[in-house]
Amino acid sequence: RGAINHQTTTLFQTNDMKKAFGYGMLLLLLSLYSCHGKTKNEATTQDSTEVNATGPKESSSPLERTETFKAGGHTYVLSIKREANRTLPTVKDESGQVYYDNTVEVRLTCDGQEVYSHLFTKADFNSYLSDQEKANLVLQGMGYDPTQKISTVVMLGAQIGTAGLDGDGPAFTLEIPLQGGNAKITPISAQDTTGEDQMDLGD
Repeated sequence: RGAINHQTTTLFQTNDMKKAFGYGMLLLLLSLYSCHGKTKNEATTQDSTEVNATGPKESSSPLERTETFKAGGHTYVLSIKREANRTLPTVKDESGQVYYDNTVEVRLTCDGQEVYSHLFTKADFNSYLSDQEKANLVLQGMGYDPTQKISTVVMLGAQIGTAGLDGDGPAFTLEIPLQGGNAKITPISAQDTTGEDQMDLGD
């Protein structure tokens, strides 16, 4: 829901903070996908007779997680739900196997009242993807770091990557205001330099 606007702002206070959160989210996302995906070598040695034998495959298994945290005297519940979407354009891996892309639904409630809800697709990150990445990669998922210090926003990590593989593509962080409003998307690579490349995503 809502429009996407571009802004130039500073997401973190220092470069050290930017790098720490960016690298931390990468590790979190990699651990999330390592339980479900293959390595690149495993994928490229797939028996060619199996490719598309049963049509498109799900690029990753369905996953739903809920986190509860407190901030400013309020109780927040964050839910993240990933699943394959059969209405989105499909993608192919290097062996020609066709995969469904994913959607990720993110919801945030405060004391039982919804303050943020958005169904993310790969298209939400198109401003940072090449034409080849748009055509060949999928939205692998999103993750929440429970060790983060929460004051006015909650941070998520997002991964775009090759279908069926562990997280290996562009990574991002999302900043969701606890009181509702637009979420901000920032490429982790941009965070590690200036932290000024950011996109507003309407809730």
